[in-house]
Amino acid sequence: MCTIFVTVYFIGQTNTWEKPLFQYIKGLIQAEKGRKNMEHMAEIVPVTDSQSLQHFISESDWDEREVLNQVAKEADAQLGGKEDSCC
Repeated sequence: MCTIFVTVYFIGQTNTWEKPLFQYIKGLIQAEKGRKNMEHMAEIVPVTDSQSLQHFISESDWDEREVLNQVAKEADAQLGGKEDSCC
């Protein structure tokens, strides 16, 4: 499921954002509360740097609304919610 998600939303015509996407997610998960900035995330995620994380955030051309809608649909499906439970 995750591979399909990445393929649909994070692989552009000229760039693939798969590697920095996973580095960014790892940084968000592993960083301490209140220390979720690029510099700190780069310190705790192996083989990354703050510049590549910043480049991912500022230059990737994915639509955040589409991603959030997809996450909501998948969460609803996994949790077994009613059709109108996300409204």
